[in-house]
Amino acid sequence: MELTRGKLGIQVSISGGDDEIGRLAQIFNYASQQLLAYDGETRRLYQNLENGMLETMVLIANVIDSKDSFTHGHSQRVGDWASEIGRELGLPEMDVRHLLYGGLLHDIGKVGVIEPILGKRSALTDEEMDAMRAHPAIGASIIASVGFLKPVLPAVRHHHERWDGAGYPDRIAGEKVPLVARVVAVADTWDALTSHRPYQNAMPTEQALSLIEGLREKAFDPKVVDALASIVRRKRSRGDRLSVADPASPIG
Repeated sequence: MELTRGKLGIQVSISGGDDEIGRLAQIFNYASQQLLAYDGETRRLYQNLENGMLETMVLIANVIDSKDSFTHGHSQRVGDWASEIGRELGLPEMDVRHLLYGGLLHDIGKVGVIEPILGKRSALTDEEMDAMRAHPAIGASIIASVGFLKPVLPAVRHHHERWDGAGYPDRIAGEKVPLVARVVAVADTWDALTSHRPYQNAMPTEQALSLIEGLREKAFDPKVVDALASIVRRKRSRGDRLSVADPASPIG
């Protein structure tokens, strides 16, 4: 697939071959060099470069999501929810931006997981589960050499860690899990619960939120869960439809 996107003039072929991870890394390395080369130019130029990088990240997220028809748009939604949670927590805007990037790129390591596993409708075997659980470390290795993505790397590597230490790949617990990863973990789970997946139908908003709240201090950071709950309840009070399982709003 030939891809051209953004103001960085990047053109790269992305396919399912062994070079896929390397090509993705080259995209980030090139854009990183462009940003690092900026010194004393206008703010407008810097903003154009940054916007181009964001467009490229969205493009790569879409490529990753396209490997599984059930996750179309998932990474973009995780980025959006993660950044909303960050604002609800009162984080600085730069940290909020890192949450957006972390959400967009959290599953980039799935380029190293074969498509039959990603789209499997039944329970994974132990061997398949091991392959799936490798994706955070694969993703971290992809972006490790990209300097300006250093604040995002923990979201990629640690978004499957748990508050109680029972997650993966490093089995770290509590606040040892970087905040960016704790936020992306909640956003990732929220979108998974409220979207159709091969192994389960989407849950209505209230059911999904209740499940996540039940995992406070087990899987998730309590303050991150509380921030999500505040956002969800505020949106629901406006009549927003947050899950594909929610009844559609009446027209007119």
